[in-house]
Amino acid sequence: MSHPDRTPAATRPWRAADPKGTGAGTIHLADHLLVTGKDTARSIALLREVAAERGWIVAPETDTAEDAVRVLRSAGADTVTRLRITRQPGAAEPDASGLLEAARAREPHLAAGLDHAVFLAAFHPQGPGMYGTNGIGMYGTNGIGMYGTNGKGMYGTNGVSPASSYQLPGAGGRSPVAVVLRAPDRGEEPADPETRRPAIGFLDSGCGQHPWLADVVRRRVPGSAAQSSAEEDGDQLGPLDGVLDAVAGHGTFIAGMLRQRAPHADLYSWRICDGAGVVPESDLLSALENVADLVAANREDPGTGVGLDVLCLSLGFYPEDPDEADDDHILRPSLERLTRLGVTVVLSAGNEATNRPFYPAAYAGAGLSGAPVLSVGARNPNGTIALFSNTGDWVTTYATGAALVSTSPPLRGGLQPLAARESLPGGPSQRRESLDPDDYSAPDPGNPDEPQGGFAIWSGTSFAAPVVAAEVAVALGRTLPRKQSGDDAVARARDAVARAGLTLPETT
Repeated sequence: MSHPDRTPAATRPWRAADPKGTGAGTIHLADHLLVTGKDTARSIALLREVAAERGWIVAPETDTAEDAVRVLRSAGADTVTRLRITRQPGAAEPDASGLLEAARAREPHLAAGLDHAVFLAAFHPQGPGMYGTNGIGMYGTNGIGMYGTNGKGMYGTNGVSPASSYQLPGAGGRSPVAVVLRAPDRGEEPADPETRRPAIGFLDSGCGQHPWLADVVRRRVPGSAAQSSAEEDGDQLGPLDGVLDAVAGHGTFIAGMLRQRAPHADLYSWRICDGAGVVPESDLLSALENVADLVAANREDPGTGVGLDVLCLSLGFYPEDPDEADDDHILRPSLERLTRLGVTVVLSAGNEATNRPFYPAAYAGAGLSGAPVLSVGARNPNGTIALFSNTGDWVTTYATGAALVSTSPPLRGGLQPLAARESLPGGPSQRRESLDPDDYSAPDPGNPDEPQGGFAIWSGTSFAAPVVAAEVAVALGRTLPRKQSGDDAVARARDAVARAGLTLPETT
């Protein structure tokens, strides 16, 4: 089993890189490189030589307990090893991108790459993404939005893109909402002990507490990372600023989308990131390998591992060179291992309103074998393509992803209602206030002193992807055999995707 690096994401040395000068660029870890191939000695030797000229030391990471080289994936030519770059006294800070470019100048076909930053929502280094760092929103730090002090409105003419309007409450942005519907009916447990419910997994920020999800989501499954949970502590970044983190509740919202559309399915949550909403590509690779190990074990023995049918990934990154992105195969073999086991992989297409390939979603058009790989763009409630949604021939389908309603953990930020007052003297005891813009809790009828999870409105291809993942689970049927081979699972997956009316990507 691979082991992710559990260093808090906000403290890691993230850097922007645009080595080709195209204006595209990417975000990566400045002190990591990934080398591929069965025999990495030559690649590591060259990197060490170039690094030494800059006063840096390059060494493979090791497992502390065994003092052995930590291999993220052991698969012949697709083997991946993570290198750490440190500096000697007096040297500049490590620069993985500069080191890689200098090494490639000597060996153009060097089997090494950056450790990209994979975000829970699209991120573009040339501008803010759906969850950008410039505070656009109802209470943004630069005043943009409903309570702005500089007059910038939803459709401002001062350079704020209309695509950013989806971040505003009332226009699809995250905000509390009440739901009076009953929880979706799960139906009876399978009567035949040789069958089970279809299962959907998601790798995200985890899953918080909510009455709709209590008996549905398996949270502590093998392979889950132990980062602090953005679903329990919603203000990890700048904990004194009183503002919930941009991705707080992200995984719980996804779980609720799956619960609504495929109520009969079992859900598996793997937490791979904290409140920063970003995970190194190498940690995502480790997580995918861990999930594949569990699925492979279950295919051999249904009493072990996890019987997974659909995997939903609402995350991604832009490679530094779009023209050579297909050559970056760090994640592809791990995804293909899952699809060959019969797991349909559903990926969000990104929220940057661009046709630039967003990975791993762009692998949907790369001809992976086995079960389908689907990339999902977002539609508005009226069926049109959401202005923020990425597009391109690598996007296989679109689903509603704007102004959706789903579950939220009982998060409470520091913002306050615009007005509030206690009951009048001599009157009934009442607390009267306007809407609290970041209180996502709901009263628990059985325990008034302990609020439970509530509901929210939110937008993003992050949430269109689980709509499609759930549709695949519905098409698989209410029950599946506990024992099935990878080939049988692949056939069922492809039939289900076709029955759901989704485009089947070509395979190799």
